[in-house]
Amino acid sequence: MKKYALCLAMLLSLAALLPAQGAVRERRIALSEYADKVRAAWLGKMAGVGWGITTEFRYSHRLVPDSMMQPWRSEMVNEGYNQDDLYLSLLSLELLREYGPEITSRQACLERLNRQFEYGGRNALVTQDGIAPPDLGHPHHKPTSDGCGYTCGADYSGIAAPGLPAVSVRFAATFGSDRCYGDGLYGGVFVGAMYCEAFFTEDLHCIVDAALRSIPERSLLAQAVRDVVRWHRLYPDDWKHTWRLIMDKYWWNEENNWIAWPYGGVRKGINLDSKSMAAMSVMALLYGGGDLHRTMHIAVQGSEDSDCNASIAAGVLLASRGMKAVDEELLAALDRRRRFKYFARTFDDMVALTLDVARRVIPSFGGRIEELDGEEWIVVPVRGADLRRTEYQSSKTPGPLTGARYTAAELDHLELLTDPGFENDDPAWSFFSDLKNNHILPVERVGRIEGVAENRARTGFCNALLGSWFRSGYPRANTRLFSGVRQMVRVAPGREYRLSCFVRTEGGGFGGKGVVRVLTPGGREMASVTFGDKPEWARVGLGVASGGEDLLVVEIGFRGAEDRHMTLRIDDCSLKVKPAAR
Repeated sequence: MKKYALCLAMLLSLAALLPAQGAVRERRIALSEYADKVRAAWLGKMAGVGWGITTEFRYSHRLVPDSMMQPWRSEMVNEGYNQDDLYLSLLSLELLREYGPEITSRQACLERLNRQFEYGGRNALVTQDGIAPPDLGHPHHKPTSDGCGYTCGADYSGIAAPGLPAVSVRFAATFGSDRCYGDGLYGGVFVGAMYCEAFFTEDLHCIVDAALRSIPERSLLAQAVRDVVRWHRLYPDDWKHTWRLIMDKYWWNEENNWIAWPYGGVRKGINLDSKSMAAMSVMALLYGGGDLHRTMHIAVQGSEDSDCNASIAAGVLLASRGMKAVDEELLAALDRRRRFKYFARTFDDMVALTLDVARRVIPSFGGRIEELDGEEWIVVPVRGADLRRTEYQSSKTPGPLTGARYTAAELDHLELLTDPGFENDDPAWSFFSDLKNNHILPVERVGRIEGVAENRARTGFCNALLGSWFRSGYPRANTRLFSGVRQMVRVAPGREYRLSCFVRTEGGGFGGKGVVRVLTPGGREMASVTFGDKPEWARVGLGVASGGEDLLVVEIGFRGAEDRHMTLRIDDCSLKVKPAAR
């Protein structure tokens, strides 16, 4: 009760200091302080995901043993440049910059489908059936609609909207309804609303309580968060006990977990449930007690979707503290020259983009930016609408479909993607493509196609891992073997395509020996591009015209160098069709 009394007192004292406009109470934050906290929030999210990726799903449904915990290293922050937790938020910010806060869910969905990354195209429900949001995320079409596909990247909706939780509600419908429903959306709203409040208080209970006002109190996600708050009060020194209580009530209990999750189904699949993500993020926040390292450690050792949990908790914590809570070692380790995967933006560019979007969002949702004594201030209402009493939409008993469909004109703007993802061992067809004759055909492949390992699902680190070294006694033993993957893809004659992928090399010696090329089934080369050493993920691409062909062969690989053990990782390969002239 003391925590909530302090929270209420803090809100009232803030309101008393602010000038009123009519009956509306307001609060404010200097734009310079806001920018400082934006920088800290993104830095915390990158740090959390960088440490969390070391345990993500590796110890599914059990705590990581103390002896197996990798120690925190400040350099881990740079892994954030590769992770979906960051680039999904970055995509939303890019679209808000381009289209403004008025962007519709239909636009946002098509723009995401045009992207290359894992959460990009390849959705036949859109490309073949024309199904549009919100039906696209409805349980009828998306059996895992309670998943965290939106929640893990919803941070932007609060970071760009200090004190305005209505933004998190609105943007969940805009950017999340193409893949989530019910608690899957409420998770994103809750995360965004925590950031909204974090800019105005360091009290963690106050942040959680304010965020709960933005989602239906009958929702299982709200219930899970309230349970964590209660369990923290009952067992303040035993976060592992609270972790077990979360799992017992919201994972092992079939009343609260009925979805057939990937890689094993109900209760045996990987835990992508937004309820668990929200609960474990709040658990890490509260038990972390304001200490960044402890907050991240708890989320990382909790396994499950630990990179998301750690990144949310660390991001919210540093949004409330600002850069004063960031130690010099962490800040020095941040590589400010690197760019986020899929985007030509550095960390500083992402901060600048957030501030730019905030200037457009704040006035659109009841706030304003004004100048006082030569300094800019963000001014927002003290409280947004209380949505706790709103109707709860549950994926267990969903409402009816709306019948939303894309028009032919809308789909004409979609650059269709086929994905030779190389994600299955041969012989297999790429399930990301709508054509079952797109077979994966191995060329002399040394290494493995990444699949499901014990206690760990494939997390998307790469689609294919290739290796090459000298083989004594092999015909032409004095030459290195070509190591690669190949896939046949059906195309339309007379069209232009763009093939691209991300590559990462180890061992050195590539020096132009890597190759991405397109051939005819008969072996005639249509287009090719070579690459050298790429110790960090780098995009390689080429353009190709299909001519009179209706089948093309995509080949990616390398020829090994002398006396070197070389490896090549391939990720996110796509063949993008150029839209017809309009």
